Amino acid sequence: MRYYFLKPLRQNQAVVPPLGLSVTPTSLTLDRTSPGNVANFVASLNRSTDSPVTVSISSSDPSVTVSPASFTLGTSGQISQTVTATGAATGPDAVTLQVTAPGLTAQTIAISRPTVPLSLTVNPTSLTLDRVSPGNVASFTTSLNRVPDSPVLVSVSSSDLSVSVFPASFSLSAGNPPSSSVTLTGSSSGPSPVTISVNPLGLPSRTVTVTRPPFLPNMISGLALWLDAADDASITLDGSNNISQWNDKSGNARHVTQATATERPAYLAGTDPNAINGKAVLSSDSATKKWLSLANTNILANKTGGTLIAVFRQAA
Repeated sequence: MRYYFLKPLRQNQAVVPPLGLSVTPTSLTLDRTSPGNVANFVASLNRSTDSPVTVSISSSDPSVTVSPASFTLGTSGQISQTVTATGAATGPDAVTLQVTAPGLTAQTIAISRPTVPLSLTVNPTSLTLDRVSPGNVASFTTSLNRVPDSPVLVSVSSSDLSVSVFPASFSLSAGNPPSSSVTLTGSSSGPSPVTISVNPLGLPSRTVTVTRPPFLPNMISGLALWLDAADDASITLDGSNNISQWNDKSGNARHVTQATATERPAYLAGTDPNAINGKAVLSSDSATKKWLSLANTNILANKTGGTLIAVFRQAA
């Protein structure tokens, strides 16, 4: 008698697929400025493994970095990892990320870097420079919108020598964004406005408009006396339209007066035919002895000399 032993067939036996590595997406765009210079992708295994699989990521150019650059997959149910790619302001327009694991087919991610046209800005675009210290100094900032591929030479010039610039030339290359400060210094004289031209080599020029307030005598260091007939508020008139007191505007309170009514000089408004350039004046003559006095004050005391500046016209 013969005996036959039959091996039963295993039903629904699972077929284990070959281990594979994939990335999603396979292409990214990274801008050169925040926040668009950061993007994510996912690296995945198609199944779990009995032993860990080390995945490494490298960039074809240091302008694009990844985090994490290395990790393990396959065990404890973890078969995917999110990776962050960050782009710098500089670098080529196309970068490739290589995703590798031992024994598996490498994957690539194409990174495109749109080129942002280089431009320069100034801030602020207008300034006011007084004619005396400390308000006669101010500054503005020149900035590039991104780090340039090579240094940008910038020259700065003034339309009038009364406003000086420092530095008059410099280069921009480092920083995010690259920037440099320019200091302006105004003298007591000169026109208004003054135009500052900022000329980056190979890029459009920019301008800064500098406004200068009118020159006033109280801007002079060591001013002893300032009498201004054009300022009605500084003059006291009597009932005959003659001047009894003329106030000093230097800040030293050296007012000039005349107590005797018959010796007071006349006040001529700016509309009077004898006014000077439409400005009010004091009218006097030596024959009638009309005058004002600075009582009990020697404005040259303890000084070796002084300068007197007066605007007058001799009657015909």
